[in-house]
Amino acid sequence: MSSLLSHRFRTARVVTFSVLAASSLVVTSACSSDSEGGSGETVTVTVKDMEFDPASVTIKPGDTVKWVWDASLPHDVVSDDGAPVAYNSELMTEGEYTFTYDDAGTYGYHCTPHPTMTGEVIVEE
Repeated sequence: MSSLLSHRFRTARVVTFSVLAASSLVVTSACSSDSEGGSGETVTVTVKDMEFDPASVTIKPGDTVKWVWDASLPHDVVSDDGAPVAYNSELMTEGEYTFTYDDAGTYGYHCTPHPTMTGEVIVEE
């Protein structure tokens, strides 16, 4: 009887390992998608009190910028007038906002209540 239980336990471990390995492959291939030539990378910019850190980032088409708030005052991320695409986050003191850039170019942005708070995203082929 104990050898039957031992066999079932080993079989259950092998099946569990196989399922986990297959799941890992699915997740890995989903994350490494290379649409439009970009690497699908995410670059983080911290929204601190009165600054974007770093103020300038360089990415590839298809990459994403994630702004993460760590501020005591409310800030937003708003694309500059005339920018190739428009985006606008809410005013917040915590949380995050993301935007994926598909085309090469320079994208300036600012904080609406604090116009001296500026940043740029440079998207290079």
